[in-house]
Amino acid sequence: FFFGQEFLRREKPTTHVISNIPTAAQRKGVFDAPVCVAYNKRGNKCTQSATTIQNIDPTAQAYLNDIIDKVPLPNNPNDPQGLIESLPAIHNASQTMIRIDHQFTPKLSVFFRYLDEPTHLVSPQGFLGGSDIPGVATDRIEAGSTSYLGHLTYVVNANNVLSFGFGYRPNWVTTQPIGLMLKSNAPDIHPTLPYPTDSIEVPTVLIHGSAYRAINAYRARNPVTQIFMNGDSTVGRNSLLYGFNLEYEKSGSN
Repeated sequence: FFFGQEFLRREKPTTHVISNIPTAAQRKGVFDAPVCVAYNKRGNKCTQSATTIQNIDPTAQAYLNDIIDKVPLPNNPNDPQGLIESLPAIHNASQTMIRIDHQFTPKLSVFFRYLDEPTHLVSPQGFLGGSDIPGVATDRIEAGSTSYLGHLTYVVNANNVLSFGFGYRPNWVTTQPIGLMLKSNAPDIHPTLPYPTDSIEVPTVLIHGSAYRAINAYRARNPVTQIFMNGDSTVGRNSLLYGFNLEYEKSGSN
């Protein structure tokens, strides 16, 4: 006996977000109210404020050029710094199943099942919700599992039946940032950091409560191995069901 099926799902959902971003004037260093432009040596007290910034810090200018200026301007009629956007996403999934059954003798039968369930996502807010600002934290995510199951049934006699099985299922999640925070998409941003880093994104910045950030690339693979045995014995008018199930999961991520 042979059975197979293929399932495909293709979705393009939309997420509606409201974020707080700089206006066109603010991106040029012009503000409606005074902002701090100098601090004391300890960095905990403002010593000078202004409504216009003439000399923008080179790192700040790099963030403006590579990230902030590529974000749409505010469009919320009730908030001069509010941005209302609909962020498109991709959610593609598939499922492939194959099952083969074979009876060798009246007492011995086996089956094998293969099940593959990959999922492909493009998340505009990033893995684990990095940021609501359009284009900043976009991630490409691959996830799913592939399972292999073998099962054997043996009829010992009219009163005893045994079954054995072995299964293996690797589960995985892989994420790859593709948004504006990716270093390759922000070539002008090279801040001096206190410690070395191998992150593929530029450092996070917070502006008026809004986070320009993304989750670093993530890899996880958690295979599960299963061995089981079940028995069914009949003694008179009584039935005895017994067996064991052993599962081992190995976790690993980076």
